[in-house]
Amino acid sequence: MRTPTKFVTPLTEAQQLRLKEIQKYDSSARTRMRAHAVLLSARGYSIDQIAHIYEQDRDRVSLWLDWWEQYQYDGWADDPRSGRPAILADEEAKKKPARLSINRRAV
Repeated sequence: MRTPTKFVTPLTEAQQLRLKEIQKYDSSARTRMRAHAVLLSARGYSIDQIAHIYEQDRDRVSLWLDWWEQYQYDGWADDPRSGRPAILADEEAKKKPARLSINRRAV
């Protein structure tokens, strides 16, 4: 295991609270993961330990910490991804088909 060499700068109380909010409530799983990684780094976890926890490459975790130091909260949003548009319109996606709400084990 390598010697830990990079940690985030100490966090203020307000930053810790905001990061904990992001970790719990953000709609993006990746953003929640990155916020938690910063909190772990502030607690003294090494990059290798965080990489092990999230099963990510240590270079990726290092990049997250760099984003935090450089951009704070603005550095975590993923870039738009290309892909096929959704099949259902937003209104249709909100409607849950009756057949999906049946508990098959109870039948």
